[in-house]
Amino acid sequence: MFTGENLGVYAAAYQAVGGFRSLEANEDVALVDALQAVEATIAWSANVRLLTSAQLDSRAPAGFGATLSVAGQRLAWAHGTPGTTLSQPAQTA
Repeated sequence: MFTGENLGVYAAAYQAVGGFRSLEANEDVALVDALQAVEATIAWSANVRLLTSAQLDSRAPAGFGATLSVAGQRLAWAHGTPGTTLSQPAQTA
């Protein structure tokens, strides 16, 4: 999985595929798919590090914030604290 905040595209390649499509979510994924379809050169790197928002209340139901929310719920269940999320730790007595 990748997210758009770590995506850089040459203007010519961006224009060649028509840019971002108007989608509710995953427009970055659609852009990369379009670039791959025209055999644009793509460099993938695990060396890139970035900080991103951990905002769980996202505008897109299938966006990155929703993915983070589900991951937080799964972690809570795995640690025996269902009903909590990463942003809402379990209450202690």
